[in-house]
Amino acid sequence: MSQFARQVEDYSSWRSTLAQAIARHRDWLSGEGLESPAVSAALGRMLDRLRGEKLSVAFVAEFSRGKSELINAVFFASYGRRMLPSAAGRTTMCPTELVYDPSLPACIRLLPIETRASAATTSDYRQRPDAWTSFNFRTDDADAVAAALARVAETREAPVAEARELGLAADDEPASTVEIPVWRHAIINFPHPLLEQGLVVIDTPGLNALGSEPELTLNLLPGADAVVFILAADTGVTLSEHEVWSEHLGGMASSHRVVVLNKIDAMWDALRTPAEIEAEIARQVDESARTLGLERDQVFALSAQKALLAKIDHDDELLARSGVGAFETALSERLVEQRQRIVRTQLALDLAAVDREARSLLVGRQRIVAEQLEELESLRGKNTVAVDRMLERLQNERSDFDQLVKQLVALRAVFTRLSNQVWAVLGEEAVNEAAREARDKMIQHRFSAPLRGSMHEYFDTLGERMRIAQSTLDEIQSLVNAMGKRFAVERSMTIPPAPQLKLGRYVEAIDRLRRKADAHFGALNIVTRLRANLVERFFAAMAQGVRDIFDRAGRDAEAWLDCALTPIESQVREYQRDLRRRLESIRRVHEASHELDDRVDELRGQLTFATQLTTDHDARSQELRIQIATEVQPLTATDVPRMRISGSASAMVAGAAAPVPGTAG
Repeated sequence: MSQFARQVEDYSSWRSTLAQAIARHRDWLSGEGLESPAVSAALGRMLDRLRGEKLSVAFVAEFSRGKSELINAVFFASYGRRMLPSAAGRTTMCPTELVYDPSLPACIRLLPIETRASAATTSDYRQRPDAWTSFNFRTDDADAVAAALARVAETREAPVAEARELGLAADDEPASTVEIPVWRHAIINFPHPLLEQGLVVIDTPGLNALGSEPELTLNLLPGADAVVFILAADTGVTLSEHEVWSEHLGGMASSHRVVVLNKIDAMWDALRTPAEIEAEIARQVDESARTLGLERDQVFALSAQKALLAKIDHDDELLARSGVGAFETALSERLVEQRQRIVRTQLALDLAAVDREARSLLVGRQRIVAEQLEELESLRGKNTVAVDRMLERLQNERSDFDQLVKQLVALRAVFTRLSNQVWAVLGEEAVNEAAREARDKMIQHRFSAPLRGSMHEYFDTLGERMRIAQSTLDEIQSLVNAMGKRFAVERSMTIPPAPQLKLGRYVEAIDRLRRKADAHFGALNIVTRLRANLVERFFAAMAQGVRDIFDRAGRDAEAWLDCALTPIESQVREYQRDLRRRLESIRRVHEASHELDDRVDELRGQLTFATQLTTDHDARSQELRIQIATEVQPLTATDVPRMRISGSASAMVAGAAAPVPGTAG
């Protein structure tokens, strides 16, 4: 098992164990009457996040740089043969995703290239199963699997006019026919152990596809947890590769990018000493890092073909010489550790919301029981008149409390109105309306200035919608906190302030998409290549990215709104129940004095139980926080998988084989 595979397995085990712990915590809270709608929603989000978690890694390179071979070496060497086609010349001709969905058979689903004539994105077509051509295969037949997967390399000759219409030929193409891919996109559903654990592998075609399929650069690559950019050791960074890096990958976070200098076996010259060979490889690594503006330790020299051969033949010496081990370690660090860090942060926030709600209920229960106990103990030795006065005071208290509840009902009405204002700017219909208006304007323009002006207007509108949503959410928070303070003062309730929801990261995501869109339509592209269908295809991809951003923001807002009023409403319900109990207790004492001692003893038992329940909750919650903070330990070549708690996490807690040809690759 490769280091990367071990790391992914360890991460999957962490997620599974943690999901079981969260489910147990949910059952315990429910059994103790502490699972309010907000608590249930937060715990549901935590479980959905863990069970639906995906790790995505994308491979980007010019043709014949060895992308598919590297994927074979890292992920599929255990099959004893190449699974993805990898040979001289063009291999993967369309963006290809390797995933696993247990609800589907092992198959390859292919989207015909002709769909590029429409403005619909690949994401749109994912919702239309009838648009795809599907081929099932038997996973126990390696030849059948390889034959099915080879379809990603299929091409056909097309008239140049058709190729232009599909955005696959330049306006000045002199030939009468050109070779084009048969398929626009491929999704391979394969029950591989790593894919079953949530890994998604994205194999992109050559660099020219990045410009002709905007959805790749606007949505698919930015959404990947790690991007592997592959160069050839014998060529270094070519001009076209440097342009693609600068335009599409250079702006990504450094932790998301890994550069591979592949085919170092081409330098294994028998006429040179090992030291000379190593020096030449080191020089290429230094030069590539300098050209791309990277640190040297972000560039990995290796031979994917020799790594695959070594793994199939169990040749440890060749495997070490291939250099793939250091790359797998770095990939696991950037993919697994980084993704886990994000998931841990999200889980910790949801657990904090669960704790606030559950603990406020527990503290409220203790306070109410203590107040009842104090009331009844004060009646010992008192006459009937004192009991009558106590009964009258409680009845007045209920009357006053009913008035306060009416104000809470009024707040709920305001809350609903403001929530609707949030949906009016973040909702799907509002976002689609803005997209329709912008699309119509952009299609009308053929020159860069008006086109960019319309595009900037669109992004300005999106930014204003986010600003309005944030302002409304802040207003809701102020109103909720004001009401919480009033209940705290007038009824001594322990109500935590509503947590803030900041949409800044979505504003930043929109700004990043704006910069990518602006760069995509440089002056050269606008003047020489722009046609209406290309604008439509580009805009459709851009709008899909916008929808994804607003969808995430809307889900965050929905979760926040679901929880904002819950602490107050939960404690109000608890208070109302206990007020009825208090009245009933006093009436019983009023009717029979011997009931007093029995009721006092009963309340003392309730207070002891409530105190112990709070202690149990805190211990269980702390244990769950520790499990969330536990991270997958980085691996070295000799490590075995293990878990640890990092410094930052500790702070969070405190808060059928065929031979492989011997070509270079």
